[in-house]
Amino acid sequence: MLVPLPMGRLALLALLAGPRPSAGLQQGPAAATEGSFSPAEQDRRAKAAQTLLTVDNDVDQRPRHVAWLISGQMSRFIYKDATRFIDGGLQAWSGCFGKATCSMSVDVHIALANTHVHQFRGPRYELPTYGDGAFVESAIKDHYLNLLESESEQLVSRSEVGQKVAMMKDEFKKSGARAVHVKIVSGEQFDANIKRVRELILKRAKRTMDPPMSNFDDFWSNLPRHEKRFEQNGNMMYLRHLSYRSAVLAEQALPFKYTHVLYTREDNVFVHPSYTLLQLARDVDGTAEPSESPASVLVDSRCGWLYYSDKLYFASRRGIDILFARSLDEHITQMAKWINLARTSQSGSVRRADQKDPLMTEEFFKRLLDESHAKVTKFDFLRTEARYRNGSDSPCIPEIYRKCTAVGEVFETCPGDGMAR
Repeated sequence: MLVPLPMGRLALLALLAGPRPSAGLQQGPAAATEGSFSPAEQDRRAKAAQTLLTVDNDVDQRPRHVAWLISGQMSRFIYKDATRFIDGGLQAWSGCFGKATCSMSVDVHIALANTHVHQFRGPRYELPTYGDGAFVESAIKDHYLNLLESESEQLVSRSEVGQKVAMMKDEFKKSGARAVHVKIVSGEQFDANIKRVRELILKRAKRTMDPPMSNFDDFWSNLPRHEKRFEQNGNMMYLRHLSYRSAVLAEQALPFKYTHVLYTREDNVFVHPSYTLLQLARDVDGTAEPSESPASVLVDSRCGWLYYSDKLYFASRRGIDILFARSLDEHITQMAKWINLARTSQSGSVRRADQKDPLMTEEFFKRLLDESHAKVTKFDFLRTEARYRNGSDSPCIPEIYRKCTAVGEVFETCPGDGMAR
């Protein structure tokens, strides 16, 4: 059951108003690229951002710190588009535009797998050049060294790749991020790591089945769609853990703890959001102290496939702890529970055998949230997934996701992508 949150004025505006038209944003190949905004358009964006803040409530100035987690495939990471269509950039979106001091800060934590070995799913997409040179897969393979999953994780790279990482960091910092952390896992190392993690997950699932199961191997081998789900969604959830782990480790050297978390995939694009992150955080907190905010989560209002969408989240710290693991051991335990709950999955008990999907992640995350009695609100974040195809200088929306966004008229549909995920 959805439990409504006391939504503030800006958050309510996002729900009621939908996307705002923009004379400077066009469809298809004519979409604006970096450096193409005219002085008039830049002024319009600045005024739009200021308009948002004039209706914000500045009475509540309790400090809040957001960790923006981003994870996914290196070859699909459109980092400049993540904030390109946010009026006023991340600084305005956070709620700090034009303020000498601000009670809100945003740090970005990025975890990517260099998938030059293979794609997770769907056709091959090209990363845009952005005018600074594309992430050429052969070059990535030559220049990225292995990144091990350990307590003393370090990113070791040659100068060329270091420049690419610097570009990613600079893009978010220019937009208003306080700090940016980037973790790259090479394709070979990722495959080795995830293979070991899968073995540990299955071992723990077998040991912790409740009630116990004597024929676990038979159960697992006959579980519908388990191979694709365990690989593709397992990869996804492992990378989500790595991005959250980055935030947890960063806190050890920070004078504060993150109070809220925004999670997005590597292909997410926000388009003229008519709310601020500060307003969302205030709405989530209510009267509670930000550091003591109850388990509350905002999920995308679209394409939850009968459950909750798992494309992105904005949550209190207690809320995100329900969904993401802080340590590798916690991640293994959570994934073992994913397998355990498959036995009682509603998606696994449908009549038609070809529709059974007991490891459906949308259902699993909903069950975790329901079990924890979290407050969950469906919210239109005004965002979409985007891809680049055939060297195009503008993004497109995969066909399967066009109905999953309120801003679909902004970009063209990716040509001939079928069921690309």
